[in-house]
Amino acid sequence: MEMKAGERYGKLVCIGKDPDKDERYYLYQCDCGNVKSIIAHNVKRGATISCGCYQKANHHNAHRIHGLAHTRIDHIYKTMIARCYYPTNKSYDRYGAKGITVCEEWRNDRVSFYNWSFAHGYRDDLTIDRIDPLKGYSPENCRWVDYITQNNHRKTNRFETIDGVTHTVAEWSRISGIAQTTIGNRLRSGWNPKEAVFKPVPERR
Repeated sequence: MEMKAGERYGKLVCIGKDPDKDERYYLYQCDCGNVKSIIAHNVKRGATISCGCYQKANHHNAHRIHGLAHTRIDHIYKTMIARCYYPTNKSYDRYGAKGITVCEEWRNDRVSFYNWSFAHGYRDDLTIDRIDPLKGYSPENCRWVDYITQNNHRKTNRFETIDGVTHTVAEWSRISGIAQTTIGNRLRSGWNPKEAVFKPVPERR
């Protein structure tokens, strides 16, 4: 697996191949200043994000302060980091590749993320949502919401205004009882939004 000098993965910056080991190993400069030889594949897929200092400190803190290592919120944190910083993550093209980042406070200290989460309404039935989808993850731009609210907030949703009231198509569907796919098909066919949302579907004979 070829890696280029200067590429960053997590807290590691690639220096180049390790001349003293086989082709799997590269040398990386960690943000803490340490230089370490690591298997490139492990760095590329996000299994190794530092020389060891980051994982050790945060694993200890997670257990000592909250006992949250390997819990749901810990998984949410790791997933957030991965989709913003690891090109091999399946969601990277919609996050990191588009400039979505995690603030330094959270990126460097997961306990800070835990503390913010519990102070701002985290529950196991909620998911993290960015208020402005064009900005990254930070205390100022994030909130904990249910899945329906998050889905309605996605920038791919279509909004329609009827009699001065604006909702997503999904919300209008729940209000009118007309299937979301039916409303969508009607709108794409040029229907007036009010008729598309509220006109009853003829019964099949």
